[in-house]
Amino acid sequence: MFDVIYDELVDAKVAVVREEPVFTDREGNIVEESKAFGLLQDIEVTHPEYILFGDETGCNTSQKKDGHIAGTKYVCTPKTTPQLRCSTSDHRFTMLLITAGTGDAVCCVIIFQTADGQVPLLWAMGVDVRHENPVRSPNDEI
Repeated sequence: MFDVIYDELVDAKVAVVREEPVFTDREGNIVEESKAFGLLQDIEVTHPEYILFGDETGCNTSQKKDGHIAGTKYVCTPKTTPQLRCSTSDHRFTMLLITAGTGDAVCCVIIFQTADGQVPLLWAMGVDVRHENPVRSPNDEI
């Protein structure tokens, strides 16, 4: 499997085959075997920004059965009081996170599960989380 993936990386010109396999440290510097992090490497990734990794997880908006019944740990922003209420509405969704080989986030895909196949309009409107204030005023240019 790895040979096939490595061949595809080389064919896509995002990696090259090394003349001699080498050991590297955590930062990717070539080192002797005693200082190596990982196995002997026979390819070098030349464009990690073009290699994408995806991971998905299933989620639910209901916090009723989150495993912290009568727990004492609360998560909230600094200088605020944790809310002791939780969402009990049962809305399942899948979150797919895509990152580049550089570690940079590329995108986040949310897939909603509905009984009737219709996603409520409010869910589909979207919010751009890259901006500190994603709410637009009527005077903003689009």
